[in-house]
Amino acid sequence: MSRDSRWYDKHPTILARFEEIEDWLEHIEDRVAALEEIAHPKCGIESFDGYSTLTDRLDKLECVVGVLKKENDDR
Repeated sequence: MSRDSRWYDKHPTILARFEEIEDWLEHIEDRVAALEEIAHPKCGIESFDGYSTLTDRLDKLECVVGVLKKENDDR
């Protein structure tokens, strides 16, 4: 540890920059924590309005496509 300390004593500019970066990272961590508090929880597409209507429509379209494909294959 004292070896590191002596190295920093010889390179005060680098030590100052490391301290500046450390302060900046702490600031970023605080901002991320604040954003996480106000962000809405992750949710799946199933919880959106109109999802069941959309899936019903897709099911009907798949049936129609299946019928059309079968008719095309029979020709």
